[in-house]
Amino acid sequence: MTTAHKHDLVDDIVTDHREVEAVFSQIEAAGDEGKRDLVEHVITELVRHSVAEEQYLYPTVRRVLPNGDELADHELKEHAEAEEVMKAIEKADAQDAEFDELVGKLIEDVRHHIQEEESLLLPKLRATCDAAELDDLGEKFENSKKMAPTRPHPSAPDRPPARQQDSWPRRWSYRPHAGRHHGPQYLIAGLDAPRRSACALLSMSTWLDSCDACYVFD
Repeated sequence: MTTAHKHDLVDDIVTDHREVEAVFSQIEAAGDEGKRDLVEHVITELVRHSVAEEQYLYPTVRRVLPNGDELADHELKEHAEAEEVMKAIEKADAQDAEFDELVGKLIEDVRHHIQEEESLLLPKLRATCDAAELDDLGEKFENSKKMAPTRPHPSAPDRPPARQQDSWPRRWSYRPHAGRHHGPQYLIAGLDAPRRSACALLSMSTWLDSCDACYVFD
């Protein structure tokens, strides 16, 4: 990452890409033992990255680039496709050939997505936005990842128009670590302060309806 802009959005996204690609290389070199853990780890990072991009990158692309809607819709479509693969991976047995096929497809699709963003979208964004705006967006991007869910939602909408207007709780599920599912009271109590504040604005029934697969585990 460059030192001129500590929270530059473009630099932060590219840094995430390099980190994901490093895990992909580990997955490709891994034997059966430990592979599932690496895949779970990269899915977590991809979900956080995707949530932050959908909150801050693509709305900015729509706003500042002449063909921004087209670019954002295309990238959102690729997010939805990757999310479907991630959901299938989570259901697959790591010992089955299907698991390796799905992981290979995820790696291929995400690498293609990264190449497109870095060669087409991000250079246009850097050329259009000033440094102060990119710094501000970068800080928001990083903060969003800290609060983001970690799993693909089982019933996430796939078409870009639906995804554009949907907030992350409906599309992603939050799982810090494996364990049993707790009831609504624990779901609220287990969240960090910013999430608890957001939940306070909703009735319990409304929150659970909008977050029907957002589980907290211990």
